[in-house]
Amino acid sequence: MKLQKVLLLVLCALMLTTSVFAITIDSASIEDIDDYGFFSRYSEIAIETQTTGISTVDIEIIDSSSLVTIEEESYSADDSTSFSGTLSFASSLSDNTDYDLIISITGTDGSVDSTTLSGLTTDLISADMQSTTIPTEDSWYTTETISFEFEADDGLGSGVERSTINLVASDSSVSSFSEIVTSSTTTYAATVESGDLSEGEYSVAIFARDYVGNYADDRIDVSAIYVDRTSPVLTWITAQENEFETYNPTLELEVSDNLASEITCDFYLDEILVEEDGTVSVGTAEILLDTMSPGDYEADATCEDEAGNSITIETLSFTILDIEDPTISFNEPTISSVNLADGISEVDIEFYVEDDVGVADVELTVTDSLQTQTLSTTEVSSGLFQSSFELSTVQEGTVRISVTASDAAGNTVVDFTEIEYDITEPTIEFVTEDSGVSNDGDFDITFIPSDNVAEELSCALHSGEVGDVTLMYDFGTFANGEETTITIEGIGVTGEFMYYVACADEVENAAGSSEQTFSVIDITAPVIAFESPADGDSYDASGSSMTATVAITDDFYLESSTVSYSLLDSSGVSQASSTLTDIGSDQFQFTFDFSGLDDGWYTVEVSAEDYDGNAQSESIQIGYDILAPTVTLAAESEAEQYSDLVFTYSAEDSISQVMSCSLYLEDSATMLYGIGSSYSLITEDVNNQEEATFEITKSIWDSVVGSQPVEGNHYFSVSCTDEAGLTDVSETLEIEFVDAEPTVEITSPSAESSFGTEYVDGSSTLTIGVEADDMIGSISFVELVILSDTLNNIPIMTDNSDGTYSYDLTDLVGLSDETVELTAIAYDDDGRDGASSSITILVDTTSPIVSLSDEPAITQQSSSNLMAVNVIDASSYDVTIADESGVVMGTASSTSLGQETIEVEYSTADYADESLVIIVTVEDDAGNIGEYTTETYIDATAPTFSEFTCSDVKQGSDFSCVCSADDDASSTALGSSVTTSVAADTSETGEITAVCTAVDSQGNSATSEATFDVSAVSSSSGSSGGGGGGGSSSSKRACADNIDNDGDGLVDLDDPGCSNSNDDSEIEIVCRESWVCTEWLACSIDGSQERTCYDTNACQFKEGRGQVDVVITSPMPSTSQSCEISDSAVIEEGSSDSVESEAEEGPGNSITGAVIGGTGNLKALVVPGIILLVIGIVTAGTYFVTKKK
Repeated sequence: MKLQKVLLLVLCALMLTTSVFAITIDSASIEDIDDYGFFSRYSEIAIETQTTGISTVDIEIIDSSSLVTIEEESYSADDSTSFSGTLSFASSLSDNTDYDLIISITGTDGSVDSTTLSGLTTDLISADMQSTTIPTEDSWYTTETISFEFEADDGLGSGVERSTINLVASDSSVSSFSEIVTSSTTTYAATVESGDLSEGEYSVAIFARDYVGNYADDRIDVSAIYVDRTSPVLTWITAQENEFETYNPTLELEVSDNLASEITCDFYLDEILVEEDGTVSVGTAEILLDTMSPGDYEADATCEDEAGNSITIETLSFTILDIEDPTISFNEPTISSVNLADGISEVDIEFYVEDDVGVADVELTVTDSLQTQTLSTTEVSSGLFQSSFELSTVQEGTVRISVTASDAAGNTVVDFTEIEYDITEPTIEFVTEDSGVSNDGDFDITFIPSDNVAEELSCALHSGEVGDVTLMYDFGTFANGEETTITIEGIGVTGEFMYYVACADEVENAAGSSEQTFSVIDITAPVIAFESPADGDSYDASGSSMTATVAITDDFYLESSTVSYSLLDSSGVSQASSTLTDIGSDQFQFTFDFSGLDDGWYTVEVSAEDYDGNAQSESIQIGYDILAPTVTLAAESEAEQYSDLVFTYSAEDSISQVMSCSLYLEDSATMLYGIGSSYSLITEDVNNQEEATFEITKSIWDSVVGSQPVEGNHYFSVSCTDEAGLTDVSETLEIEFVDAEPTVEITSPSAESSFGTEYVDGSSTLTIGVEADDMIGSISFVELVILSDTLNNIPIMTDNSDGTYSYDLTDLVGLSDETVELTAIAYDDDGRDGASSSITILVDTTSPIVSLSDEPAITQQSSSNLMAVNVIDASSYDVTIADESGVVMGTASSTSLGQETIEVEYSTADYADESLVIIVTVEDDAGNIGEYTTETYIDATAPTFSEFTCSDVKQGSDFSCVCSADDDASSTALGSSVTTSVAADTSETGEITAVCTAVDSQGNSATSEATFDVSAVSSSSGSSGGGGGGGSSSSKRACADNIDNDGDGLVDLDDPGCSNSNDDSEIEIVCRESWVCTEWLACSIDGSQERTCYDTNACQFKEGRGQVDVVITSPMPSTSQSCEISDSAVIEEGSSDSVESEAEEGPGNSITGAVIGGTGNLKALVVPGIILLVIGIVTAGTYFVTKKK
């Protein structure tokens, strides 16, 4: 019992303790509710408690009418016994609505208390704003008062507490302005003195605040007003006293303002307002003055900005110069030409000269083709001048009347008018007069129209039959003095015709030619052209006849009765003939029947004869095909593989040149492949009588037959059809199909391929590809034999089910450089095997080692240089030669594995006189790369000559020249040298040109010329030079210097100009034969007479002595001819007295041939004997001189 009392006492104590220390709300209030009867999201809530600190405050807002919770908010307290905060609820509450607020607080000890504020009304919207008087946008002020008047009404809300006017400056350096305005009514008014504001741009914002803190839901905004007390600044850009050379000048001024982008201006010219309130943008302004007169002017401007701040610019003085030329206008002459028929002898001139300032000088001239005359003028009234001149004082042609006028400013103008003065008639000259025979209905008339003045003449050709009326045939414009041809075309009849030409010049002087005649005859045969059939067409038995169409034309007249055809067989025998039917439009037709004709080619010949008997015939070949072609077939009698199924066949036909042939497998009797059928394996076109082949592949067999070949005899034939549809079948061939070992081939990679690092490190895998086949039977499996120094593997390849097999050669992983041999072996279902040919591949991970056989310090600029590149590498490779920028200069590829040296052609044509870094890159088949870099100087400069002179020499002697040349400094420094050679021909006398060729070590060459005189050798000298052109200033003789010295593409002893290596000229010394003959000797008794002929240049003799290189021969004249002996010339035998007496009768008897006898013959040999003696002396002298040298 005592225990129960104790427990009861403890329980009571705990309850007492709890009721004493739990949190309790002493008071909760909203200030705006207390003051104004409304609350908003800006309202403050206050809570008081005395028992313990407040940890959190939770407020639940409930619609008083629907009791629905609208929003819940939580606030953290600072653990004190009082709490205050703003009701920052969301916008889900409605305006002017009653709500209950359940306020719950949690104490720091975890105890909770709550209370409810009921019937609280919301005010959530600020006052409505209406403007009455406020500044408008873009208002401008200087010191004026700015007035504001507006309405602010909060309606049913808590009421307007105050309004605020804000003027916010756009420039942060300018102070903004703000003023708070209160009112006891809904109307608010305030003023701001703009003079108290800083200059600048302001934006205006006016809003009202109600008593519970709502504001700016409705506001009044003005985007921009301006306060401006500074005037614009104006400066003339146009210079003072400027002189304008235009009547539409533009004045420029610079405009600036502190705020405005545009100002308004009044412009004055000579104190006269020319533009009022013109809008001018800030910056450069232009004032265009339109159509001004020359003179001095002053310009002024007064401008003000938007705020009314104004400025007047200083006066600008300028001048507009007189730039207009005087104007000239002609009243007379009114004529533009004078011809013979006009009869005018004097030309009157009248013209006006006008100027806006004043005319200072006037000059009148008349100019013809030979002279210019200055004429005096009379000014008959202001600006009107008159004069005249006689046409007899000027030349025919264009006469120009010119007026030159100048004003006081020096502006000068020239104007003119022209008269074509021509009183001479044109002339017509026929190239061929009164001649011409036309045989084709066309006739050419060629004439030359001429005139003393006109450049062109208008001419008409009149033509007609003789004795009939002539009509104008053609008319045109033709150039003066040029030969002109007009063709009279389409003369349809033969006969005599006449024509003449009449021409008029540009001023209408006219003249006609004399009458000419020509004849028209017909000597031209008709022209025949087959339209159908075409030559080579063929016909078969399906058509019994053929219709041919032929076009036949003639220049004049064709008799249709003379048009016929013949059908000739191959022996020329006519099988059909008839005349043709005229179907109009120069077309004729005929039809013939093939019935009864043999197979073969036939000639269709058409003949025609015109009215004048001119005949023509044309023919074509046509074929008549009624026989099938003949077909042959051959093949091997046994086949083990598809490659054995090759059939050789041909088809021969008399007509068709191409036939369609098919290869057939005849299985009807053997029935190896089903119920028995004939299989068309291949169809192709074959040319007539040409041998062709059919090859049966596995794909063809499978697609046509559809089952695998079997052992046994098979029967094949070829059927060919010609173009006429006629078919022949060859004899049937029996071929035995034999089951043999399979075939196998490695298809990839190719032999001697190289594979690099990516295959050794396993990043890439090489797949071996094989094709295997067994015509009869099937492939069981394929082995791949892999052999190398470190490999000995025989894997089974993967069957790809399409006749191909593959194996991923991972065996290369980890290998060093070595050669791998691959062999594929295929096994068929009978256990027979067939092996492929072995291929080798290379494992190559080593970069090529590159070097050069030669690295010249200097290289010629050329598009075809050669570089010998040494390469140490096991694989095939490609070589690239490039410059430092990567521009490729040349490439080459090796032709064998491990090729040690390769010549690469490369171009240096794009480089000139510069040091060039060359990079040689070698990339082998495995992708390994090696490089070598070298540097050389590209020489593109030819040598320059320092001296080239030649001395005068005698004919045939060696020339004497000195020639020296130097290379450019850069090339010389790198070891380049220059050789020179001179070529000249002294075989002829006169001024001779020698050519010196200079070549540097790189092959750059230059030539220079020098002249010298070659004089003839005097006869008293007893000897003459023997060569005519040797000599050179180079260290080697021209025929041993390995240089093409004369530019003919031949070098040294290959050049015809070189007789031996000591010869110092490659230039061919040319000798041209020149024959001279004596008079004919007397006619001998046998009726012949003779003479002696010789070559005055002795070319054959000089060639034998080596003194000339080339002999240009010419035929030697005849040295004998037949003759007749006159009676007076016959002398009896033994009459020596008569011979002597006749020999004394006159001069020249030794060569006249009028005397017969020993004395005459001796005298006739005197002249040639002397010439030969001189030649002998010259030759002997040359020999002794040469020998002495």
